Amino acid sequence: MDRMGREEISDSLLLGRTGLREDISPNQSLDDTTSTSTSLTPNWVLEFVNDSMREMLFATPRYCQMSCTMFRAPTNMRRVDEHAYDPVLVSIGPFHYKNALLQGQKFQFLFSLMRYQSKEEREHRLQRLAEAMKRLEGRARGCYSEAFKDISSDDFVRMMVIDGWFILELFRHHLRTEKKSKQLSHSDDDGENQEIVDDPIFKTRWKLPVIRLDLLKLENQIPFFVLQELYLPTGSSHERPLVDVALEFFGPLLARAQRTPAHDNSLVQAQAPDHLLALFHSTFIPNETPNIPRANGSPKRDKKCLIPSVRELQRVGIFLKSGEGDLLDIKYHSHHMTVLTGRASLEIPPLFIDHKTGPILRNLVAYEQCDKTVKPYFTSYIMFFDGLVNTPEDVQILRNKKIFYHVLGSDNEVSELLNDLTKDVAYDWHECYLSPLIYNICLRSNKAYLKIQAAIRREYFSSPVNCISYLITFLLLYLTVIQTMFTVFAYIRPRHDN
Repeated sequence: MDRMGREEISDSLLLGRTGLREDISPNQSLDDTTSTSTSLTPNWVLEFVNDSMREMLFATPRYCQMSCTMFRAPTNMRRVDEHAYDPVLVSIGPFHYKNALLQGQKFQFLFSLMRYQSKEEREHRLQRLAEAMKRLEGRARGCYSEAFKDISSDDFVRMMVIDGWFILELFRHHLRTEKKSKQLSHSDDDGENQEIVDDPIFKTRWKLPVIRLDLLKLENQIPFFVLQELYLPTGSSHERPLVDVALEFFGPLLARAQRTPAHDNSLVQAQAPDHLLALFHSTFIPNETPNIPRANGSPKRDKKCLIPSVRELQRVGIFLKSGEGDLLDIKYHSHHMTVLTGRASLEIPPLFIDHKTGPILRNLVAYEQCDKTVKPYFTSYIMFFDGLVNTPEDVQILRNKKIFYHVLGSDNEVSELLNDLTKDVAYDWHECYLSPLIYNICLRSNKAYLKIQAAIRREYFSSPVNCISYLITFLLLYLTVIQTMFTVFAYIRPRHDN
C-alpha cells in the first residue's frame, strides 16, 4: 500500500465512522450548529444525547423536578445485611412486584373478605378503586426512585389497588381482633367473628408479626396518599383517622417504655407522611435537645467527638441510669461539687432488643440515608450506641442498669448487632442531635482533676461498706494524730516550765 493510501485510512480512522473530512477555518466557532460540525460529531455522542432526550420524555423520577420519596436500600448498606430490606411474606409496591412468592398472602386475605360479597358488589368496589388509582398513577410513579417502564399502566394501577386495599383491611382486622380480645363478652356480630376466625393471617401466631415488619421496610412502600384515597371508599364514614389506625397497628414493633401520642389530625392533614415507614419514623422525635456548649460566644459544632465506652464513662465518674422518656430522649446531667457528691449521670431510655430490632433500625437508618430532608435521628442513635458498646461487658453493664432488655442468645450477639448497624453508614456530626451531649461528656472525660476525683470515689466510696470502713479508718487516724499531738505537747510543756 502506498503512502497516500495509508494517509487516507489514517484520516478516516481519526474522523470516526463518517469518513468525512473538512477543513475548519480558524474563525469558525466550534459551537456552530452547521452541517459541517454535525458531520464531525461521533455517533456515540449523538446516541447519548438522544438517550437523554428519551429519558426526559418519559419523565424518569431521577431527572424530573418532583422529588422521589421511596427508594431501594443503599448498596453499601445492603452488603452488610442483604435480607434486612427484603420482604418475607408480602411485597408492597413495585420494587418486588415481580416476585410471585410474595403475592399469595395478599390474595388469600382479600379473597377471604370477598366471599361475603356478591359478584356485583365486588365488581363495583374494584371499579371505583381502579378509577381512583388511574387518576393518581402519574403522581404515584413520580414518588419512586426508578421509572419501572416494564410495568404497564394497567398493572401499576392493579398493584396500587390490591396492595392498598390489603393494607387497609389488615389494619381494620387488627383493630377488630384487639377490641375483641379486650372484651369479656362475645360480640353479637357472628359474621364478623367468623370472618376473623377463618382469616389465613390472623388464625396463626407467626404471620402477622412478619407481615407487620414487612410493611415497614424501605423497599416495600406505597405512597400514603394512595392509602388515604382508598381508605374511605373501602370503609365507613365513622372510622378513626388512618394515621391513628396505622400507628396502633405498628405499636408492638420497637417496644418503647413510653409511647408517643398519636399525631394531631390537623397537622397530618397539613403535611401527610410520604409512606408508612415515614409515619413510623415521625413518632420518634426527641422531646428535648441539649444546649450547645459555647466558647467565646460561638457554638462548638466543629469539634467532633466520640462517646467513650461504658467502662470508660464509669472511670471518669459518669453514672448510667435508665431514663423515663421516649426512646431517643437521652439526657446528661453533670454536677461539680465535692469528692463525695460530685458526679455526672447519663440517662438512657430502655431499649428492648429482639430479632426484629436489627431490621427495623436498619430500615429507619436507610430511609434517613436516602432522603436528606429527613432528620437523621436514628443514624445519630446507632452511632451513639456504637461508641458506647465495644464489648459484651458493656452490654452486661447496660443490662444491669436496666437500659437493655434483650432476648438474643448472648451479650456478644447484642454487641455485634450494635456495631454492625453503623457499617457503611454516612454520618454527619453537624446533623447529630446528640452532638452537644457527646461534646459535654468529652469535656468532662478530658479533665484530669475529675479523673482523680472519680478514681478516689471509685476506690474508697464505691459502696456503703467501703465508705463506712474508710470513714472509721480516717477517724481513727485523726484521733491518733490528736493523741500524739497532746502527748508531744505534754512532754514539751514541763520542760518549758522548768
